[in-house]
Amino acid sequence: MIEEIKNYLQVTADFAKEHHNNDWPYSCISDFILKNGKAYKLHYSAKFLPQGRMGECFRNALHFVERGGKDFKYVEGYAFSVCIPMMHAWAAEGNHVFDPTWKDGQAYFGVEFPLSYVRKVIFQREKWGVIDAWDIGFPLLTGKHEYPIKGGD
Repeated sequence: MIEEIKNYLQVTADFAKEHHNNDWPYSCISDFILKNGKAYKLHYSAKFLPQGRMGECFRNALHFVERGGKDFKYVEGYAFSVCIPMMHAWAAEGNHVFDPTWKDGQAYFGVEFPLSYVRKVIFQREKWGVIDAWDIGFPLLTGKHEYPIKGGD
């Protein structure tokens, strides 16, 4: 299923490159994730995690990472659950996913972010999530914020 996610991201990125005329380092969110992301595997114990509210994966993932200790990373990307890849956030320890929102996640491909950066962007936006930061001009896609983030946790 990782290949399906990567194919989905590639098709979306190719479409954006063809139809968006900008000089950004990344043509769209999919392009950013494809170039900077990696595959993750669901940890066997993740099925037993308490689940946060559906539709609040960015919030749920951040709170889980903040409570989980220094080995957990905050990740945003695309995950496959029931029918199509969807933008999603989760916690990771190494390459293992701990998803505090979905019980039925099957494949994950995303980008890790330091907590200090996540907090900074969320504070600035007054909204959850860092990649799809349309309201502050897509700083990761435009190159205003360089990835990998320097000076992280």
